[in-house]
Amino acid sequence: MKKFIATLALLIFLTANTASAAIMDIPDNYWANIEVNDMVDNNIIPLDANGYFNPNAPVFRTDFTGWLLKVLQQGPPNIIEDRPFLDVDSNTRGYYDILKSKEVGLIYGYNDSYF
Repeated sequence: MKKFIATLALLIFLTANTASAAIMDIPDNYWANIEVNDMVDNNIIPLDANGYFNPNAPVFRTDFTGWLLKVLQQGPPNIIEDRPFLDVDSNTRGYYDILKSKEVGLIYGYNDSYF
């Protein structure tokens, strides 16, 4: 898992642009200011409706999967499965990101066919 996160951070760093406007809850002296601004500027992770990044908020697996797909520049899935996992259907948050991640081999799910 540590290698995975390090690889994601490296990919984000390599796609860096110059930071634009300040993020409401990320001060200039925040330990990850540059990285957070890069992720926002590159449309990898969105701000909320009030312009906050919310660095201490929980992250859903489906959101993280979607962000990783953006870093890897993966488009929508080529194959639409009705039930890629027993606990995933078309109403599941991040459904298409889950499908694409399964398609490109980023996720496999558990042995019991659950996401």
